[in-house]
Amino acid sequence: MSERPPDRSESPSVAAVPTRRRLLKAGLAAAPVVATLASRPVLGTPKATASAGPSAGASVAPAKHASSGRSPEQWAEAQTWPNPYFAASESGAAAATAFHGPHTGLAGEAFAGSTMLAVMQLPDDDGVRTLGRYIGAALLNAREGLTPALGEQAVRGMWNQFAAQGYYEPVDGVRWDAADIVTYIRSTIV
Repeated sequence: MSERPPDRSESPSVAAVPTRRRLLKAGLAAAPVVATLASRPVLGTPKATASAGPSAGASVAPAKHASSGRSPEQWAEAQTWPNPYFAASESGAAAATAFHGPHTGLAGEAFAGSTMLAVMQLPDDDGVRTLGRYIGAALLNAREGLTPALGEQAVRGMWNQFAAQGYYEPVDGVRWDAADIVTYIRSTIV
């Protein structure tokens, strides 16, 4: 009797499974962490560990542009801001943009009655004032396209969660206070 040729419809043996597939299966436990870092970068571009190296290329897209955001001081000195934001009232133009309101989407009342310009001109206090200054700058940076890793919606989300809960959660179980958020935003300003 002759041996029957192997049936290709049968599941392949472990040795026949391509190396990449085995590596991906082995890395499934780390998938939620990699996915979180890919969708919400923490302090810049996520860094892959040696064990995540083989699968990192498939799950983390490289940044297209380096961040080159401007500081609150630079935006406060600027004559013009990206539309729909205005630094100050201009004859025949819209009024200066309020910090809280429909144009910014920033909730709360920490700076009620203040413009974004006025908030960015406040002195640092290593607390809510400093956070407000950097949130304003981050919003303008995002609108101008200067910080590809930090868009307008992400900036609004940071502020609005902080305003509602007193912290921002970049990943489940990690809470950032005002100083932590400012540190992250500063990392987008080169």
